Amino acid sequence: MPAFSEVLTDEQITQVLEYIKSTWTKRAKAYQAARAHADSQ
Repeated sequence: MPAFSEVLTDEQITQVLEYIKSTWTKRAKAYQAARAHADSQ
């Protein structure tokens, strides 16, 4: 994320995203898993 390169490290950005994802509902997590799988095909 170039816009945050001087504010947050890559590790900190990853931690923020992991926190946000931890608040998702089971339905949202399932949708994201399905999208990630479909995108990797």
